[in-house]
Amino acid sequence: MKKAISLSPSLPLSNRVKNSFSSNNNSNSRTTRGFTIVELLVVIVVIAILAAITIVSFTGISQKASLASIQSDLSNASNLLKMYFTEYGSYPIIATDSNCPSSPIVDNKYCLKLSPNNTKTYSPSTGTNSQTYNLNITNTITNTLGVATNDSKPIIPANTIAPLNPVADWLAIPTGEHYGNFYDPVTKQYATVTRTTPKTIYDPNTQKIYDVPANQLGIRPRSDNKSGYEAMIEEGRTNYALNSYFDLDSDSDGLSNGWVLFSSNVTGVPSYTRSPTTIGYGNYQQRVQYTGVSGDSTGDKWFAFAEPTANDTIAAGDVMTMSFYAKGSVAGMSISIYYRPETNAGTGTGSASTQTIVLTDTLKRYTMQTTAAPASTQRGQLGFYVTGIGTSDIIDISLSAVQLEKGSFVTSYIPTTTATVTRNSDIIKVPTANWSVNNGTWVAITEQPAYINNRFVLDWEGTNGQMRLYGYYPALYMNANSFYNPAQYIPSSGYMTQIGKYSSGSAVYAYINGVESSPGPIFNTAPTGMYSTAQIGGYGATSQYSGPIQRLAVYNLALSSSDVSTVTNSIKDGP
Repeated sequence: MKKAISLSPSLPLSNRVKNSFSSNNNSNSRTTRGFTIVELLVVIVVIAILAAITIVSFTGISQKASLASIQSDLSNASNLLKMYFTEYGSYPIIATDSNCPSSPIVDNKYCLKLSPNNTKTYSPSTGTNSQTYNLNITNTITNTLGVATNDSKPIIPANTIAPLNPVADWLAIPTGEHYGNFYDPVTKQYATVTRTTPKTIYDPNTQKIYDVPANQLGIRPRSDNKSGYEAMIEEGRTNYALNSYFDLDSDSDGLSNGWVLFSSNVTGVPSYTRSPTTIGYGNYQQRVQYTGVSGDSTGDKWFAFAEPTANDTIAAGDVMTMSFYAKGSVAGMSISIYYRPETNAGTGTGSASTQTIVLTDTLKRYTMQTTAAPASTQRGQLGFYVTGIGTSDIIDISLSAVQLEKGSFVTSYIPTTTATVTRNSDIIKVPTANWSVNNGTWVAITEQPAYINNRFVLDWEGTNGQMRLYGYYPALYMNANSFYNPAQYIPSSGYMTQIGKYSSGSAVYAYINGVESSPGPIFNTAPTGMYSTAQIGGYGATSQYSGPIQRLAVYNLALSSSDVSTVTNSIKDGP
């Protein structure tokens, strides 16, 4: 049974309803209030935290997405270019549009299709028969770079940053065919390279010479076949060998201008021909052929193929290094390279420096260091001679890219014609804005430099002295008067990890391949100031490292011994 709902008879209905609303409004006015300042701040902080988490997550996802797209594009492009090469015997020459490289044979099935926001720079070797290429792919949103070449696996520097959060990690990266720069994936910037003259670089993997434009570094895959690339950093040099790539033959007799033949008791006459080489730079090779005839079977039979330098280019005390490319055969005989110091009149001032070589059927580079030139020396004569020639002996020699330079080591080839040619030093500057003046560690991956006396991997000149990482000891040189020179000898060849660390008021340490160098640390203090830039590979025109450097990582703390091992093991084999 339902219970009836009754209204009070003492008041009219309208008054009772009015009182009811009035009572409710009074109750709300007593219990409803706004947020306090503390509560608002809490809410704002929570929202900010959530927003930060969202932004970080989105940034991370975006970065991973760009890396994945670059990696995919690099792999696809590398595979397509390999298939193109297999079908046509060369790589595409030009890009007909933003996505499709072409060649004299246009084939759209080999177009390089890129992911959204990715752009490419495709650089094949010059000519109509391109045998090499460099490909850079960059994401325009994250500014992330990826690199691929015909003879090295694709890499993305952002994936190769050294462990333990370095403030800089300069990696040698190609931007064209066998040339490029140091790139820091931490700050996403390139180093500043200053060299006004062109140069060349020799790639032992292809046994060829490649042009390097001004203000670029010579870049090639690591010569020890590990991952990544190396930059060949060199001091300024002059090639004193004239007509070094046999480009001129004014009288069309097959013998290049400036070169002459000397002989002793050789009955026949050699023949000469010139032809383009396979070692690059548009070089010609000079071929000399001779077959022994009757009368060549007795006595001291020899001939020499030689070229004098310009007058007044060599002086007493000069040590010279001779280099050249040669191939051929002198079976049963001996072939040597030689350098003779002379006066301007051609009179010898001392004994010739000689070195016997063994030829092969492919052009190969040979080098020789001379003794110091004696008094009265004004020029030099360089050449090649064959001894022990007999009847029916067959001589077939081809030469190219000849170089004679002052100093005790060989550098990249400098082409010459009728005059000497000088190449500037590679000056490589990197910013130090994020580096710590009080605590730091430098980690360099290098090859044993050609010249090992006072050559620096890194030079940071502070306002209160210098801090330098030597390329030979290694050593950490600090505050002008304090020099850490460990006695441990580093390998005479091959790649190594060189580390120097410092901390204000603490000892200074150096490591080779992760092992602390004897005789141990010295006590030192860090400089009190810092220049805005440091230099990779030396500190001027005369103290370049003169060897390959792959990377240089910089930390704002003195790494512990265990951290040194971690970094060494992580990066020693390349990115």
